[in-house]
Amino acid sequence: MSKELQDFLACRGIAYSRTTSYNPQGNGQVERYNGVIWKAIVTTLKARGLEEKYWQSVLPDVLHAIRSLLCTTTNTTPHERLFNHARSSSAGVTKPSWLCHPGSVPLKRQVRTSKTDPLIDEVELIHANPQYAHIRHPDGKEDTVSIKHLAPSSDSVPSRKEHQRSLEGEHQLEIDCAPQSYPHEYDNLSKTARLPEAQDEPPALRRSSRVRHPPTRFEASWYNFIGRGDCDVVRLHIVYESIK
Repeated sequence: MSKELQDFLACRGIAYSRTTSYNPQGNGQVERYNGVIWKAIVTTLKARGLEEKYWQSVLPDVLHAIRSLLCTTTNTTPHERLFNHARSSSAGVTKPSWLCHPGSVPLKRQVRTSKTDPLIDEVELIHANPQYAHIRHPDGKEDTVSIKHLAPSSDSVPSRKEHQRSLEGEHQLEIDCAPQSYPHEYDNLSKTARLPEAQDEPPALRRSSRVRHPPTRFEASWYNFIGRGDCDVVRLHIVYESIK
């Protein structure tokens, strides 16, 4: 820190301390963001056909474009997460088209005495700015509310029934315009063809044709028994029917 800067801060009562010098390698995030800004500046200069020395003239537009970029994780801009008010663009502050014309708009009801009370109230929009709106209630009372409590009316947005009705009308028009010409052979067949008579009794269930037989261990077989003494072999014939 220079001697002149120290004297300037001391005479005005500003506290200061000594810090390490700027290290680009130790500020990777800052350098990366500087690279993002510079790439956007170069792209804007190339799009407008300007030289690199005019980078300051496009800097406000570049900064507004970067700051207004939505984050895919939070679906908000960095400015919206830090501040509550809308950020001004390089050309001024914009607002939705439905706030530019007076008319009926729905207003969120803040206090509900019962769960059956409606969620919104229909009010008349008189005037609106990017932050607040001047409205008139059905009883004639005028009030100022935040625009985040307002929403566009259903008249400005086509309803789902109207969209479905328009699609059905187009489909019906296509059916009416389709040619209906059939050969004479189909007419003759339709006169002689008869529908099969309905069967009163349900069809019989299909049974398996597999032959059932007892397991092999229950059939006649020979069992060999070996004696303990002289190892005499005794064969006993057992018939399945006898033990059945």
